[in-house]
Amino acid sequence: MRETYLATAPLGITNYVAVLVYSGIFDRHPGLKIVLAETGIGWIPWFLERMESVYDRHRHYLKSQIKRRPTQIFHEHMYATFQEDASGLALRTELGVKNMMWASDYPHTDTTWPDSVKTVDRYFANVPAADRKRILADNCIELYGMSI
Repeated sequence: MRETYLATAPLGITNYVAVLVYSGIFDRHPGLKIVLAETGIGWIPWFLERMESVYDRHRHYLKSQIKRRPTQIFHEHMYATFQEDASGLALRTELGVKNMMWASDYPHTDTTWPDSVKTVDRYFANVPAADRKRILADNCIELYGMSI
């Protein structure tokens, strides 16, 4: 069932995100930035909430290695890309607008090409201009130190 793999592949990243967040690596390497590419974003607010719950309930007896809350670590060190994700855009405040980057996924089969402009117009129709600009351009420009 190849469709099963394609449908669930982006969610396989959750284990790696948790390992990175709880490992303390971002305390040891404060300038480290991670991009979660081709994972979508709608799952992130729920997963941040889950990591916060685990941190609150279990950090003492598990002797947590992290000095900051999981959501703070995510917001300071991680970005996620998406193509078509209405749920994620609706939850952009919980996710963190500064942590989102739109991508067309070209040339892969999930690409929005050749209708990328139409896709952006459709999905971002109700997104305020400042958030739209940040997600479509500014986050990428800042992360990669580009100038335009």
